[in-house]
Amino acid sequence: MLALYSRCLTKYSLATNCTTALFVYSVGDVAAQYLEKSKTSDMDSGDKKHIVIAQHAPPSPSSLTCYSPLAFVDWSRTREMLVWSAGIYTPLFVLLYQKMDVVWPTNNTRHICCKVATSSLANIPTLCLFFTFGVAYPRVKECVCVVDSSCSRDNNSGSSAGPESQPVLAVTRRSTSTSSTRTSIMEASVRRIEQDLVPTLTAGFAYWWPANAVIFRCVPSLLRPVGMSVCSVVWGCYLSMVQYKK
Repeated sequence: MLALYSRCLTKYSLATNCTTALFVYSVGDVAAQYLEKSKTSDMDSGDKKHIVIAQHAPPSPSSLTCYSPLAFVDWSRTREMLVWSAGIYTPLFVLLYQKMDVVWPTNNTRHICCKVATSSLANIPTLCLFFTFGVAYPRVKECVCVVDSSCSRDNNSGSSAGPESQPVLAVTRRSTSTSSTRTSIMEASVRRIEQDLVPTLTAGFAYWWPANAVIFRCVPSLLRPVGMSVCSVVWGCYLSMVQYKK
């Protein structure tokens, strides 16, 4: 199996690396979302200590048959991450690694340092995009949910009331409240990015410099994009824990 994979890497380097990235990043994003779910569950449990749970209510058969261990996964987010990783990130870094192997072909200290510096600097836009996406994505979804719930309430109120007694003032107040809620959510996102972007970049440099050094020193050139994908998954899990810190 390993020999077949090595032949595919040699003959179809870009396609094999992109296919590997699809698998690695899908597993990594599911793991990251699990960490986010655990974080949010821990944060919510602290605010629900006084809720009384019915202890003797047996689970319904429908809940048992419909339960999925991956019910927490946001597959739309996973799909977007896979498009980014396999369609943009991995091909760019495969080409970058190939170019660096041409410019700095040996494994001496100077060439490895040049590769590490170049790869780490190339990661800066990626670090910024990953962090911004991780902070903004759940809040954009929250804004969409607020708008959808508001529209649903407006439709229900309009259908239940007659044409001469529609609660226009209530709908106007609700629209104003929805707009202010969306504004507060987006302002919180901007504040979070301004507050944590620089520390995240600092942590990224502290992580990626030694990670790249290990990749360029110890990993064969054909497997370096795979090593980069695995390190990116670890970094993504770290971002998932950071963005839901208290």
